[in-house]
Amino acid sequence: MPACIGIDGCPAGWVAAHADDVTVAERLAALLGKLGIVAGRDIVAIDMPIGLADEQQTRACDHAARQLLAGRRATSVFPTPVRAALLGRDHSEASAINAEYCGKRLSAQTYNLLPKIRELDDLLRRSAYWQARLHETHPEVSFAAMNAGEALTDPKHSATGHARRRELIAAHFGRDAFANARTLVSRQQANDDDIADAFACLFTAERIATERHVTLPDTPEIDAEGLPMRIVY
Repeated sequence: MPACIGIDGCPAGWVAAHADDVTVAERLAALLGKLGIVAGRDIVAIDMPIGLADEQQTRACDHAARQLLAGRRATSVFPTPVRAALLGRDHSEASAINAEYCGKRLSAQTYNLLPKIRELDDLLRRSAYWQARLHETHPEVSFAAMNAGEALTDPKHSATGHARRRELIAAHFGRDAFANARTLVSRQQANDDDIADAFACLFTAERIATERHVTLPDTPEIDAEGLPMRIVY
């Protein structure tokens, strides 16, 4: 099986879970370089939007993910900004641009993701190599798949929610997988939920490698830059 990698954003930049190890880097390109991904083989699942709309309010994949999660966890799928909003110099400007294009302003949570969305979008738009290897996923959708198709009811920041996610990680990756990863990364670099989400992304990468994955929607839209707007789990 090809090497599988799950990536999530974190305070230090990006955190990757892979093959009994965890790697952190400030920049995504540097992280991918550290991991030494093999052309045509290795699979990366990342918790960040790939493919951005120009003028529509909601990507079909985001809508499908919310439907799959339903209930309270559906709110964990943030509205994806239009590409033009990435040019905003502050929250007010980015929000105004987004509203101009699709009629919806940006929440603070979504705005805080813009630097990482921009970093990933820039990388993919200039590199067909990475376009072929990076797949967008969503940790809550991945955890639902790990949980026999049932979305988790407790938020990841709660004690009960974190414990349940730890149980699912242990069941799939081994009893000590999370604890070992935690010792490799400082709390200044990554929070517990960042590491847990990276494991959820790794779970999806493994499903892609073994062709057991599901794509939302079945037939993804393609954005103006030729990138697929899809969430895989």
